[in-house]
Amino acid sequence: MSQPANQPDPTPETISSTQLQRNIGDTLRRVFKDKQHLIVERDGLPVLVMLPIADYEALKRSVE
Repeated sequence: MSQPANQPDPTPETISSTQLQRNIGDTLRRVFKDKQHLIVERDGLPVLVMLPIADYEALKRSVE
């Protein structure tokens, strides 16, 4: 089933921790305003996920 045009693609993009450090403002905007999900890697290993707070809260509710 395809996503409506006004809904963001929930497929996470992977970025490096160096990219995050260099572009923190832009990265925060992408997550907050553009509703992107990001996986941050350090030395090629995934270390954290960034997602909008509403998505986090919905995920939390779904596992309770």
